[in-house]
Amino acid sequence: MEQDSQVFMDHGLVGGTASDGPNTLSLDNANAGEVNAAWPLDAAKPFTVTITTANWQTGELGHITRTTVSSCAVGGAIQSNDTTPAPAGAMLPTAPKNVAATPGDGQVSLSWDAPDSPGSSPITGYYVTYRVDGDPPPDLSAPGCAPTSATSPTSCTISGLSNGTQYNFVVRAANALGKGRAPSYFVQATPNPTAGPYAINAVASPAAGGSFSCTPSTAPHGGGSSCTASANPGYVLGSLDGCDSFDLAAGSCQLDNVTGVRTVTAHFRALHAITTVASPPTGGGIGCTPKPVPDRGTSTCTVSVNAGFVLASISGCTSVTGNTCTLNNVQAPVTVTANFRNDRHLVSTAVNPAGSGTVTCTPSTVPDGGSSSCTATANSGYTFVDFSGDCSGTSCNLTNVTGPKSVTANFRKATATATASVTGGHGTVTPPSRTVNVGDAATFTLAPDAGYVPSASVGGNCGAGSFNGNDYTVTNVSADCTLEFRFQATAPGTHAITATASPAAGGTVSCSPSPVPNGGNATCTATPAAGYAFDGFGGDCTSTSGNTCTLTNVTGPKAVTARFRLIGAPPSSSATPVPTLGHWALMLLSLLAAALGLQRLRRS
Repeated sequence: MEQDSQVFMDHGLVGGTASDGPNTLSLDNANAGEVNAAWPLDAAKPFTVTITTANWQTGELGHITRTTVSSCAVGGAIQSNDTTPAPAGAMLPTAPKNVAATPGDGQVSLSWDAPDSPGSSPITGYYVTYRVDGDPPPDLSAPGCAPTSATSPTSCTISGLSNGTQYNFVVRAANALGKGRAPSYFVQATPNPTAGPYAINAVASPAAGGSFSCTPSTAPHGGGSSCTASANPGYVLGSLDGCDSFDLAAGSCQLDNVTGVRTVTAHFRALHAITTVASPPTGGGIGCTPKPVPDRGTSTCTVSVNAGFVLASISGCTSVTGNTCTLNNVQAPVTVTANFRNDRHLVSTAVNPAGSGTVTCTPSTVPDGGSSSCTATANSGYTFVDFSGDCSGTSCNLTNVTGPKSVTANFRKATATATASVTGGHGTVTPPSRTVNVGDAATFTLAPDAGYVPSASVGGNCGAGSFNGNDYTVTNVSADCTLEFRFQATAPGTHAITATASPAAGGTVSCSPSPVPNGGNATCTATPAAGYAFDGFGGDCTSTSGNTCTLTNVTGPKAVTARFRLIGAPPSSSATPVPTLGHWALMLLSLLAAALGLQRLRRS
């Protein structure tokens, strides 16, 4: 018995309960007695023993006794240190049914049916033990038979036996709780070199993968059998096990010199589809070998590239080297995509807004991985703003071009500024300047002081314009320009003329008509008094002829002054603003006299 193994007391419990004593496990029913077990002893290794009691008829667990053994002498007793009732409803499997033994040459083939009840959990496997008839316990585990899988056939073959020796065989079913009891009997068989015929068990794995059969299905002792495997659609034959010789490609398996039950297995592998996609289809192609690929197999795909294209990428692969894609350990359908792109790429251009300028890219058709430079030129009346699309900012240089490109040059209207000013005061203009798109109009608002209106005469170099009330609009601002506005007094019906004699005793001055109609003319006449002479006009008179003064286009009040002087007195300086020739002559003569005198002084 190995470390952590279980011992099941299934040989004599007919009802009743079990209780643990100080040294042995005792039973409190009519056939109570000690439970003896034997196992190889390794005093250097502690181990745990679990003893489970169960009703041999139903498999229901009774008590579970656990003990830890750190050292035990040969023939010694184990001290129990933990006994608990088994969980309610916990049941072991009942015994397998219809256990049969078929002797062969140095071997015995066993077969059985599943038990009536798997217990409280599914069957996990079957355990086969045997011993020579008449030998004392313990039984031996059957090589190659313990344990068998719950999904394996309910049969196995024990080889390495002695011909002519009778053996006893026991089969037990197990679930997650442990092994159930054996049938109430054991089967006996004696290996015999002349036994036969032997069953040939052909197994297809998985069953859906294909068919596998052997002819004959039973072979005489020393005979043979030929087996053939055929894969179903979607599968391929992967391997053949248990054959003496085989041809995998042909699906054939040969058994020779059969001396016992033989089991041969054909292992099928699912085929997985490989879908290949060329994008775009005109770019090239892709081929994979093998296609489809067996489950967990490998396939190699090679990409071909058509003229005018380059390979951009391959997807869906385990690894990619150049134009080669490798698929490893394929366990499901797979799609491999080869992405192509043109080996030359068009650079398309546009301007925004339409008609605002031009954009040129050189070259406009770029080799794959090449470069292109784009230039924008504004039309008259526009100015360049920036690039958009596959370029940004005010310069556009496309590098490593691997696909079509689109470049847009953005323009805006050119602008010009009209600057306004007021000459002569009596009002304001707003705004002081306007910046508009070239060719657009610009409007200014004039605000005259009380008693004034904007003058219809507008100076500057902005070109044609017009008034609408106090708003003035320049029709077409084609470049930076200036505007000069003036204000004029509101025109009354007539304007007064104030005439003054200076001095008052010197004479008189009169103007006619006075007042004068707006825009009209008036003539003023000066008459000196006795002893006085006329000395000139002042004030608003600028056009004189003798002692008369003419005022023209009178649009506002005027003031006229007539100056007089006593006869014999020199004319007033104000009467003649520029010295007469006599004065200049006198000055020249004085300077000459002074120079002559200075010269005489130097000579003397």
